[in-house]
Amino acid sequence: MKSKSWNLYKGMSLYTRKDSPRFYGCLRINGKYYRKCLNTENRNEGEELLFQWKNELLSDPDSPVSEENQTFGYFSKKLIKKEKTYPPTPSGYHMYRFTEKILKRENGLLGYFSNTDIRSIKTSDVDNFITQLPLKKKLTKSTVKQHLNVLRKVLNMGDVKLRFPRLNGSTLKSQRRGFFNKEEYRELRDKSLEFVGHEYKLHNGTTHHIDRDLHDLIVFMVGSSLRPTISEIYSVQHKHITVKETKKKTKYLEFPLNRKNQTMMIQTLPTSYYSYRDLCKRRKNYDPEDYIFYPRWTNRQHCMSMVLREFKELLEQIGMRYSQNGEKRTLYSLRHTSIIFNISQPGVDLMDICRRSDTSLKMIHEWYYPESQLDMNLPKFLREEKLSL
Repeated sequence: MKSKSWNLYKGMSLYTRKDSPRFYGCLRINGKYYRKCLNTENRNEGEELLFQWKNELLSDPDSPVSEENQTFGYFSKKLIKKEKTYPPTPSGYHMYRFTEKILKRENGLLGYFSNTDIRSIKTSDVDNFITQLPLKKKLTKSTVKQHLNVLRKVLNMGDVKLRFPRLNGSTLKSQRRGFFNKEEYRELRDKSLEFVGHEYKLHNGTTHHIDRDLHDLIVFMVGSSLRPTISEIYSVQHKHITVKETKKKTKYLEFPLNRKNQTMMIQTLPTSYYSYRDLCKRRKNYDPEDYIFYPRWTNRQHCMSMVLREFKELLEQIGMRYSQNGEKRTLYSLRHTSIIFNISQPGVDLMDICRRSDTSLKMIHEWYYPESQLDMNLPKFLREEKLSL
């Protein structure tokens, strides 16, 4: 008697051996093979027994298949596979790449929960994970939340609901980002032109230089209050931009932007228009599909990383890395500066600034408003204006 095999469905087959008339079943589940004698010489009965055996393996909590299907590592793979089907953002960023980065971080989720049955994970386990997460220093609340959001998505893949612990002393309080006052901003703006072409070395030893795009990006961001993220400043393409003009002949830019899964129309100050105008003059043959800033880097994650280093190098060269209060300055400081400049104007509508900047009144009052009033109220404080006592 010759051995034979019959493929029924993907991962399911029947076969016979040379030394036996009985049917055997073969299942391929999660990349592993499971074989079993079905103790029947009838093929139809063998098919029924094969389906029954597969259902038992998948439903029995004590079976090796069920145990493997309930691990954190298994559902992490399922989450990545699901997110790979998501379309990229307008800037070309794929969500699954961020999820993978969070999962595989040192002391991260996979290292801590990989072989753990997700049904056994408790709130105390999550608390212990947060405690061991920092490597050298405490993490900010937003960074820890990124890990917890990925953890929640993995648990949801297995229909596991869990109450997460509150983030108290285990994280750093949100720190105010340094901003630029008007004199400092003018110096930054002008120095960014002077340092075009300045060479410096990256951590890997390669040589890079400060690009003219950095100057245009600085002016554009302060005139638009955009965030220096893949989904905002680095996602804008020429095809999105419309040049507008008011009845008083004031020119500005208008373009759509996806914020918090909603498309909103961005309107910039005239300074952003001038920045964009100068950039277009330098790139007369640009393609409408090109990104406005640093179009040579189609990988916008890489672009964001390189511009961060470029801006840091500029700040260090001109001695503006830290504010007078010792607050570290980053590209986010340009957004911070933009909002402060906007709310410093007399008779400004704070709610209008909130909507245009995609922030809240609470953020305005806690982070921006106090600083905006320092220069505005200075003449009164110095008695340059007559006070009614």
